[in-house]
Amino acid sequence: MQITIHRGINQIDECIKENRIKHNNMAKQTNPKSLKDYFQPEVLDPNNPLFEELAKDPLWWKMIREDKDLYVNIRKYNRINVYYRGASVMSLEHNGEKITAEIHNHYLGVEKPIATLLGTKYGNVKSLSPEELVCRLALIKKRIAGNSKFKSNLAETDIPQGEFVNYKDAFSEKAVQAKMYLTGEYIDTEFAVRLDDGTDIRIDLISLTKDNLIQFEELKLIGDSRLRSGNLEDSEILVQMGNYATFINDVSQLKNGNNLMVVDYYRKVLEIMNKIHVLPLRFRGRKIEGLSDYVHLFIDDSEYYRKPKHPGRVKRLADIKKLLEAHGVKSNIDKAILSYNQFGK
Repeated sequence: MQITIHRGINQIDECIKENRIKHNNMAKQTNPKSLKDYFQPEVLDPNNPLFEELAKDPLWWKMIREDKDLYVNIRKYNRINVYYRGASVMSLEHNGEKITAEIHNHYLGVEKPIATLLGTKYGNVKSLSPEELVCRLALIKKRIAGNSKFKSNLAETDIPQGEFVNYKDAFSEKAVQAKMYLTGEYIDTEFAVRLDDGTDIRIDLISLTKDNLIQFEELKLIGDSRLRSGNLEDSEILVQMGNYATFINDVSQLKNGNNLMVVDYYRKVLEIMNKIHVLPLRFRGRKIEGLSDYVHLFIDDSEYYRKPKHPGRVKRLADIKKLLEAHGVKSNIDKAILSYNQFGK
C-alpha cells in the first residue's frame, strides 16, 4: 500500500511539474496583444522554480550577487538578467529541470568575421551552464569593456589612461545607466512594452521615490543629438517623451481590484529581489504605494562640465531647456546648466 501511495504522489508531482512547464512556456510564447497583457499574473510568478532555486543561494549565484560590478534585474516571463556596464552577462531561466543561461557568444571570445567565414553561429547561445559562465566572468567582463557601447566614463579610476581612441568613446549611455543603477534608488532597468497603438517603448530606469512611488526615468547624455535635432519642434525627444506620456496615462487605468497592475507587478519584483538576496538594504521593508504621473528625463551632464565654456554649448543647453519647458517635459536640465556653469572653464 505504501509503495502504491508513493507512486501516486510521484505521478501527481510529475503532472504538476509538466503543467507548470507548459504554463510557463505558454506565457513565454504568447505575444502580448495589449498593454494589459504585460501585467497579467502569469507574467511574473514569485514561486517560479528559477526564483525558488536561487533562494537557496547556490555558490555560483552568491558569487554573482557579491560581485560589486554586476547588477540583477527581474524580467517578465520569469527570467533574470545579470548586467555588467549595461551589457547582459547572462540571462537566466528555469527549463523545468534546471537553471540555464543565455549569452551572446561574442563575450565568450567568438569573433564575427571568423564565425561568418566558417558559417558558424554568431549571436545568443542558450541552455548554457551558469556555473561555466561564472568561471568565465573575467573574460566576459574584458570583452564587454572592449566594446565602445559599454565604455565607462573617463572619470572612473579603473580606465587606463590612453585606452580610448578618441574622447567621444569615453562616454556610453549604457555605462552611465549601470553606474546610476548601482549607486541610486533604482529597482529596474530597460522596461520594454508595446503600447496598444503598436508603438514599442523601452524606458531606461525605474526608481522608487521617497514617497514609495514608481518613477519611470529616461536617460540621455548631454551630447545626444536627439535632445535637439534640426527643427526643435521635431526633436526626437519630444516624440519619445510623448510615447512615454501615453504609457503613463494608459497604465494608470489598468487595475486589479483597487491596485494598479503596474504597482502589483513591481511589488512582485521587490518580493523576488528579496527572495533571491539581491534587494538592497535601503529597499527592505518598503511597500510601493503608487505610480508617478510622469516619466522623468535625466540628462547626464558629465561630458559637458569637463569641457571649457563655449557659446555653442551655452546656446545648446538654453535651447534644450526652452524646448522641454515649452512641452511640459520634467527633467534635470536646470541642474545640468548649473553644473556646466560651475565646472566649465
